[in-house]
Amino acid sequence: MRTFRTGFTVLYLLIVAAVSVTVTRPEFAALSLAGALSAGCVLRGRKGAAFALTICLPALVLAALVNPLVNHLGVTVLFYLFDNPVTAEACVYGLAAGGMFAAVLMWFYALGSAVSGAEFAAMLGRALPKTALILNTAFGCEPKLRRDVAAIAEARVLLGEKKTVRGGLKVLDTAVGCALEDAADTAVQMRARGFGLRPRTRYGAKKGGTVFFIAAAVCAAVVIAARITADPYWYYPVYTMPYAAADIAAAIAFGVLCFLPALAGLTEACKWRLSRSKI
Repeated sequence: MRTFRTGFTVLYLLIVAAVSVTVTRPEFAALSLAGALSAGCVLRGRKGAAFALTICLPALVLAALVNPLVNHLGVTVLFYLFDNPVTAEACVYGLAAGGMFAAVLMWFYALGSAVSGAEFAAMLGRALPKTALILNTAFGCEPKLRRDVAAIAEARVLLGEKKTVRGGLKVLDTAVGCALEDAADTAVQMRARGFGLRPRTRYGAKKGGTVFFIAAAVCAAVVIAARITADPYWYYPVYTMPYAAADIAAAIAFGVLCFLPALAGLTEACKWRLSRSKI
């Protein structure tokens, strides 16, 4: 997905996240989570799998367990806990809501690798240059500050100082001071290089991914049209989930939409290995 236009990638992410949040059907939550997990594993490798196990899975389990304990709606009572009914409808809704929440987290993490801070700032550069500059600075500030904190803490340990709360505050104070100095130097350099002068130039967006985004647009249109014409569904008071032709079409289109990033990532990996084998 690195070869795709940044704006299209962000638009795809927003569409998938919006459908995942607004359509809370169980199959949509499952498809969105499966697609996000596959995209995370393909685009981010072991880091994606670790994020899924440490963040997404606990979020899903937490939502699935908490909802039946605080929400007692529904007519199908499974058992009583502290004189409060635990209903099947609340359990199903908790699973769907947890899957939706975990899927959205995983989508933003997975596709975050396809949109760097510089590319996102370049996308906004012409319309909102000052906002783009602030975002670009914010994207690069946190990792650099973290590296500075680690380097300063290691230097203090090598000098023989013990790790204490006061020492940690001194490390943070030193790192913040370095960040402020870097900000001042950057401002001087940008002024010397003529930042803000007209005419303004812009970074060209990457091209590619036409087939991918045409397929994504068609699938998104099918999902929206099918959900508009489909029958309503309910979790409370009785679990009612119709599966008419419109619901099946929407689920199939949404499934294809969710697995497109993983398919694109695998295609790029295969092309890269093929090109290396010809060297």
